[in-house]
Amino acid sequence: MSTSDDLRKMLEALDVGRTLEQQDRTHRDAMRRVLLRFLEVLDALDRLVEARRSASHRSLRALQRQFAAALEAAGVTFIETVGCPFDPHKHEADGTERDPGHAPGTVASQLRRGCEWEGQLLRPARVAVAAAPDDKEETDGSIDRH
Repeated sequence: MSTSDDLRKMLEALDVGRTLEQQDRTHRDAMRRVLLRFLEVLDALDRLVEARRSASHRSLRALQRQFAAALEAAGVTFIETVGCPFDPHKHEADGTERDPGHAPGTVASQLRRGCEWEGQLLRPARVAVAAAPDDKEETDGSIDRH
């Protein structure tokens, strides 16, 4: 076998590797888009469960848990938020909350779930960050939006 044949085979192997890498990247991009759309549905279920306190509440809650489990089976992990220090790489601040139960700079409440997929941030959690109580104001747990 000649040197040019060896070189040709090496170049062909590199082309195959590039093609597989491009296919993998295309698949991951498509999967990311699908997971983000499913997370929007889970957000709607979260809001329904919070808003409804009736007999159908148990059914909604079961559907919410089943949907979250399906996302977890696809490799999605949900980010822990409440009580954790605010992390701008994982959390999106949507306001502050004066709550003596949480230290200033920690997450006081979660407004939307955040998650990671395959070790990378898929979407940040939307949170309210605990603020130091103002001596002039009464602490009522309300959220001050930006």
